[in-house]
Amino acid sequence: MKQNGTNNCNGNKEWKPTNILEISDTFRYAIVILNTPILLNENYLKQLWEKAQLRVTVDGGTDRWLNWAKQHAYFIKDKPPIPDYVTGDFDSIRAETRTFIEQNLISKDRMLSTPDQNETDFTKSLLEISKIISKGNLTIDGVLVVAESCGRIDHIFGNVNTLHKVENILGNIPVFLLAHNSIAWLLKANIKHIIEIPEKLRGYWTSLIPLCGRTENISTTGLKWNLDNGVMEFGSLVSTSNSYGSESVVTVQTSKHLLWAMGTMKD
Repeated sequence: MKQNGTNNCNGNKEWKPTNILEISDTFRYAIVILNTPILLNENYLKQLWEKAQLRVTVDGGTDRWLNWAKQHAYFIKDKPPIPDYVTGDFDSIRAETRTFIEQNLISKDRMLSTPDQNETDFTKSLLEISKIISKGNLTIDGVLVVAESCGRIDHIFGNVNTLHKVENILGNIPVFLLAHNSIAWLLKANIKHIIEIPEKLRGYWTSLIPLCGRTENISTTGLKWNLDNGVMEFGSLVSTSNSYGSESVVTVQTSKHLLWAMGTMKD
């Protein structure tokens, strides 16, 4: 797969989570570390970092990353794994970490200050990544954002809100929220989404969340509980704690964007 979220000739969008879970050699991606606990499997995260085309830590996420590397004795050529860029308004990064990073980055201009308080540091990091991709003529198939879906609920909603801004920032490059037990991304409206479900995940949970108000004309196949031209909205039906049927593929069609989340380990 050239892009995780590819459009085929019929206008459908195909998604292959295996490319992320097994770190396909054909999947070219950026990795972003947000300021949340880092709970991903040690070997998996090391591979994600090393195979990434672009590595970005966001403000206090830089402390989180370097602390994680220290705890797991993770060094590259006798040095801690230094990101390619650090972004943020720098209100949560420790002063000593900032000094260390500035001394070890390829150049100080890779410490990207983003002081705008009308956007989250996550959103601003994607804005900077867009510039980096354009300037460097990079080919990126997706952005993997290490962010646990726990802790402050306002931060969780802020992260999901950023997903709704991605198209205006990165165009067709999808962004995935990657936690230790789940992956989540946005399914856009008026497209037939075809999601290949890895065999090892078929007994796990999945969910479709309507975050754009009343969402009509939702049709799915391949789920344990499907919708046929159904309606979802908060205060009524939302498809949480769903699972899969016997098929290896799930399809989703919707009149408004939906958040798709899928478990990657047993509860």
